[in-house]
Amino acid sequence: MGIAAKPKAVAEEFDLVRVPGYTHLVKIFESPRSVVFKAMRESDHKQVILKLLQEEFLERHEIARYKNQYRIVTESGLTCAPVALAYEKHQN
Repeated sequence: MGIAAKPKAVAEEFDLVRVPGYTHLVKIFESPRSVVFKAMRESDHKQVILKLLQEEFLERHEIARYKNQYRIVTESGLTCAPVALAYEKHQN
């Protein structure tokens, strides 16, 4: 006889994080530099992935790194990679 345990949730819904134009934010990854959320875009109800930066102010080389990540995803043309819909500024 085994003991049934409630599985630990991998993702949790965040009510404290607000991003204009997006709802139902669910954290799926966190690092010291960024937090990644699954969300719904209000304008067209598409499910999207948001990557928000942890730091309020970034140095130029860090901003360049994130823009380069966006460029790589948008120009890759890989069918197995997510489609980058936009690079948007949020807060600072």
